[in-house]
Amino acid sequence: MTVGLEELIRYWQGELPPEREAEVEEALFEDMATARRLEAIARLDAGVRAVVSAGALRSGLTVQAVEGLEQAGLRIRTYQIDPGQIVPCSIAEEDLVVIRLRGDFANVERVDVGMEGQLEGVGPMSERYDDAPVDRRAGEIVLVYPGDRIRALPRSQFRYTVTSGDRQLGEFRLDHTPAS
Repeated sequence: MTVGLEELIRYWQGELPPEREAEVEEALFEDMATARRLEAIARLDAGVRAVVSAGALRSGLTVQAVEGLEQAGLRIRTYQIDPGQIVPCSIAEEDLVVIRLRGDFANVERVDVGMEGQLEGVGPMSERYDDAPVDRRAGEIVLVYPGDRIRALPRSQFRYTVTSGDRQLGEFRLDHTPAS
């Protein structure tokens, strides 16, 4: 029996129905090539988790991808922000912080996100996400930050500005207080 890559990934994630899972397990015992492909998926999964856990990844994702991370056992703190809103935020023991910038991004081809921060006792910082991924189904730009990075921040204020070309689509603010 041949097992495709997508099905092997679904098997690894525990998403197959029980009867199909049993068939895939049988194929793993009978076909060394299939077993090696599953082993490669497991190594890739472990590597991605290590990069995320170490705080070496800053990225944008879809809402569905974030839900998958939660189902995989990562602890996530999420903040949803509407344009013009200022949201108080903090972090405790979470692995990741997810910032969900909500807006009408349906009719734009490309969005860029600029972030400017003012860190108490440290000064300004800035980041830019060129051509940021937009979850058009959810109407959100989903930014993901490692928890260790956010935990290390002093009291801070952050302003995210979303643009499409010369047009500003929204401004979003976070007021960060370190956990005590």
